[in-house]
Amino acid sequence: MPQLSFRARLILAFLVPVIFVVAVVVVANNAINTLAEDFEQANEVNIQAVQALDALKFDVSRLISTSNELVLDNLLEEEDEAGATHATTDDDDDASNAADDDDDEESELAELEEVVADFDVVLQRYTDIISEDPTRAPQVEELNTLVQQLLETSDAVVEVVTSGSVVENHEALHPLRVTLEDLEEELLIIIDELVAQENAALDARQAEVNASVQNTQSTALLLTLGAVAATLVVSFYIFNSVVVPVSWLQQVATRLGRGDLTARTGMEGGDELSQVGETFDLMAQRIQELVEDLNAQVKEAEQAREVAEHANRVKSAFLASMSHELRTPLNAIINFTKFVAQGDLGPINEEQEETLSQVVDSAKHLLSLINDVLDMSKIESGSMTLFKQENVDIAEILDAVVTVGKSLLEDKPVEIKQDIGADLPKLTADKQRLRQILLNIMTNACKFTEEGSITVRAYTEADEVVIAISDTGVGIAPEEQADVFEAFKQAKAGLQHGEGTGLGMPISKRLAELHGGRLWLESEVGRGSTFYVALPVHEKVAAVAE
Repeated sequence: MPQLSFRARLILAFLVPVIFVVAVVVVANNAINTLAEDFEQANEVNIQAVQALDALKFDVSRLISTSNELVLDNLLEEEDEAGATHATTDDDDDASNAADDDDDEESELAELEEVVADFDVVLQRYTDIISEDPTRAPQVEELNTLVQQLLETSDAVVEVVTSGSVVENHEALHPLRVTLEDLEEELLIIIDELVAQENAALDARQAEVNASVQNTQSTALLLTLGAVAATLVVSFYIFNSVVVPVSWLQQVATRLGRGDLTARTGMEGGDELSQVGETFDLMAQRIQELVEDLNAQVKEAEQAREVAEHANRVKSAFLASMSHELRTPLNAIINFTKFVAQGDLGPINEEQEETLSQVVDSAKHLLSLINDVLDMSKIESGSMTLFKQENVDIAEILDAVVTVGKSLLEDKPVEIKQDIGADLPKLTADKQRLRQILLNIMTNACKFTEEGSITVRAYTEADEVVIAISDTGVGIAPEEQADVFEAFKQAKAGLQHGEGTGLGMPISKRLAELHGGRLWLESEVGRGSTFYVALPVHEKVAAVAE
């Protein structure tokens, strides 16, 4: 069988049984209709023929009966005339009897004429009915001959009865009567034979119908068996060409799903299922390649992870060393220099004091940078710990931050404004880290604002305390605002200023998030920037803890 498409196979599976069923219905219907028409026509002919023969038989009986009555009446009339010569009767009675006899004779003659006329009609009707059957011609001819003889004999009886004397009629009527009886017997025999033939024809037709019905049943049975066989063949073909490939696809897909990346269908061909199999094989091949690539990448990632872990260990060792080896000497330098600058070790002049102050400031700046690096490292490693306190007064922290800001702006025409709400709720927070966040923002505002003002606002919004520090500095371009919160990245203004490491704002943002809050900015180049810090009130934190 040629390669068929999936749709063609389904159509074939549907059409084959339908075609056979339609064929069975059509053949059976045509056969039944043909049988019905033939049987109806044959029955009509046979029934009409039998009816005509029955009518003919009845007319024969009437004709002979009427003829016999004429003969008998005539014979009785002869006996009456003979008896009149030996007995005396009244003339009136004789006249009355003669009149009655004449009336009976006229009635019988009229009936005979009627029977003869009907006889001709019935005989002609029967002849017309069987005219198309040449096998009955001899019998019909014999019937016509006997009927003609009967009619002639009947005419002879009428002629004898209506002419001549009664005595003369006696000798002529006796042989006619015998002839009528013989003709009646022969006609009845041949009519019965014809009726029997018609009945036999009906029986034969019935037998033919039964045989045709059996043939139709046999044909329908054969077609039905053919439909069943064709359906089985088509079903077997559909099973082999559809179900088996689909089952094989399922098995291969199961193997592939269980990790056998070498599973392939190996299906080839132009039908849809073969195309699905080929596509599946391509997909399996691609999956195998992707898995192999992924395994290689995983292996590389594991190696990279090992390298990263080693780097982290080195970094941790470095930070631990830096924390001890750098911060301790720096703190010693700062404290010792302070002692010298204060004259604890002996008097110094102004130039020496100024120089020592610069040393202290530089050491503090270096210590601040080291602390930022350590804080960032702790945040990235997840080891940063907050020391939260209850009832932290945000207004107090802001006052301290503003004081620091004013000290940074002594040489600039910049004014610090405050708008701090009087009913600010107390917070649950790490006071030192919160001060660090706000100092970073204030320090940046002072650093990048050459003139104008810095405004510090604090207010309650929903379940949060919002602190906003706005400046009239250079501002930050929209495309650079995300870099502000990235470690070791700075906007152009920061790079041009040449100070800082780019860690202050990333650390502040992560510290705000560790408090359950947020830090974001709004800025426009040339108009300044506003940094917002939103912190949850302590009641909310307590509720969350519960």
